[in-house]
Amino acid sequence: MGLRAAFAVVALPLAVACAGAPPRSAGPGQAAPAHDGTLAGALEARMTIWVRRDGTRVYARHCRRASVDCRARIGTLARILERKADEHGLDPWLLAAIAVRESGLDPAALGARGEAGIVQLHPRGAGQRVRFVHDASYRERCMARVDACQAPVVERGAQVLSESIRRCGGVAAGLGRYASGRCNAELRYVERVLRERDRLRGRL
Repeated sequence: MGLRAAFAVVALPLAVACAGAPPRSAGPGQAAPAHDGTLAGALEARMTIWVRRDGTRVYARHCRRASVDCRARIGTLARILERKADEHGLDPWLLAAIAVRESGLDPAALGARGEAGIVQLHPRGAGQRVRFVHDASYRERCMARVDACQAPVVERGAQVLSESIRRCGGVAAGLGRYASGRCNAELRYVERVLRERDRLRGRL
């Protein structure tokens, strides 16, 4: 894993398989999942697979199958992302974009090397002191909570991202370090996260 293990949260095929790919937009003949301009609204729209004719939303499978209300969980995760972004001087839309790209906003997503949480912390890297990442029984119990115990996970991810941006001198370079341990690395990852951020903001 190299430097990637030391820093960050890695988008891996297994994480996508566990979480499901980030939800797609409504298809032809379906209402576009518009949102109200808030981060919670944007994430709800992003987790919407389609909108029925009566206006009700059908959410991503992992959200529908959760033991808690899907919309309540999305709103709670949005508030955590906003709070931790504010505490670390980050753009909340950027932090949310990482969560969507890494896990599809699925707290139960697990990567091939044990990455866990909505920002997929590595157990030997950024997540080495985060209980949610290491303790499977604790993680399972967390799934019954609307917040899924994600505040410490997002806190650590925000710390790493903030430090990476500071050290590398900019958002794009910092995202590269966040993903791989090196500034200006992982350009495909950087492009995907920035595109996701713009999509959440409604610019795409």
